[in-house]
Amino acid sequence: MSELLDQFLNPASPSLKICGVTNASDAEQLAHIGVHALGINFWSKSKRYCSPEDASEFLPGLEDAILRVGVFVNAPTSLPLQLLEDKLIDVAQFHGDEDVDYCLQFSETGFPFIKATSLTSSKDLTSVLDYDATSILIDAPAPGEYGGTGKLADWELTRTLIEEQPDLP
Repeated sequence: MSELLDQFLNPASPSLKICGVTNASDAEQLAHIGVHALGINFWSKSKRYCSPEDASEFLPGLEDAILRVGVFVNAPTSLPLQLLEDKLIDVAQFHGDEDVDYCLQFSETGFPFIKATSLTSSKDLTSVLDYDATSILIDAPAPGEYGGTGKLADWELTRTLIEEQPDLP
């Protein structure tokens, strides 16, 4: 893993990721003020969508300055794989209905990824490990909706997950 990703996932200190970045000015400012990571939303249905072509205008200049997270919702595997291979992003975040088989394609390549998932029952406390993700992002259950819903996650299950899997970023 890269030094930026290691720092971002280090449980010893909090990290900050600002998502929905769509332009060079905002991205450069975030890097300048020391934000740990920025999220570029590559889901075309998002109001904060940024095309790979537009992102390629400013993300390469930020390599090693800020962690560049590509956010995807049910994308064909070819898109995040290509952006990772081209070093346009440092890590992929899967925020849709990506299943274990989808995610294993990335863990097998060694590319880092974050899997967003919700915890709805105690069985989810172990099933999150099946993704073999670099990190897990806990989100509120909202079928058919993807991120930023304003709904609350189950904090008790989240706390239990942290207690049972203290090494899982």
